[in-house]
Amino acid sequence: MMRTRIALGLATLYLVWGSTYLAIRWGLRDIPPMLLGAATFLVAGALLYGWTRSRGAGTPGWPELRRALVAGCLLIGGGMGGILWAEQALPSGLTALLIASITFWMVLFDAVVPGPRHRSAPATWAAATGLLIGVSGLAWLLRLSAHAGRGSPEQIDVPSAGVLLAGCLAWAVGSMVLSRGPQPASGARSTALQMVAGGLLLLAASVGRGELRHPIYPGLTASLALLYLILLDSLLGFSVYNWLLRHTSAARVSTYALLNPLVAIGLGWAVGGEHFTAHMLAAAALVLAGVALILSARE
Repeated sequence: MMRTRIALGLATLYLVWGSTYLAIRWGLRDIPPMLLGAATFLVAGALLYGWTRSRGAGTPGWPELRRALVAGCLLIGGGMGGILWAEQALPSGLTALLIASITFWMVLFDAVVPGPRHRSAPATWAAATGLLIGVSGLAWLLRLSAHAGRGSPEQIDVPSAGVLLAGCLAWAVGSMVLSRGPQPASGARSTALQMVAGGLLLLAASVGRGELRHPIYPGLTASLALLYLILLDSLLGFSVYNWLLRHTSAARVSTYALLNPLVAIGLGWAVGGEHFTAHMLAAAALVLAGVALILSARE
């Protein structure tokens, strides 16, 4: 029974988080990027926090608040902020593929700032090989873009890709912060606080960019995308993610980094009208092969 629940949880994570990128793209049709993120995480964080209080969770102390503030600003403010910004110019499938580089950052951090868990030499060599293969795939994508003609699917907006990769770095640093400290008494409460902290940072960025100077009238598609991001991506996705971490290995849960790009690329092609050349798919295969090798080394 538990194996079935874990399998269903993983499938939910693959589909929900894999479809997030297309939902963001549709939400950006009518809602500015930072405001879209602020609305998503402030509402989701408030709902989740209220739920934890109804379940008996007390008021968090300053150490938990400080940890959630730092992690929320890095994971949501930096990581999700980078995704929201980049998807103004990048296809959802390509965005999900570049997000897989978080795995590469984590390998580097594990080497520079070792965690409490010991890693064997074979696993280290496997991770290093995966890092080399994956980065080669990313370099190939950028090389294709540099030689692509105007209007070609291979043409990538390099500044947007740079912002996205910087967001991946922020997400990796935030993940390291969370993994190297004492665990909070309530994981759901900590997640809610991170959402609120990151949402406030995105709201400040929205105000700073002047996104609220003019009235915003989201259409049906953008409104449904926002609702999807609040209820499924944030509340359901993060809840399932935390449940899986308590009931199966972190290595098995982290397979979302491999499967989400496949779901996003498939949805982008089938529903979003996105196009990928054979060279782009080959480069994507290299990136995902590198991710798969790194994940196998962490098993």
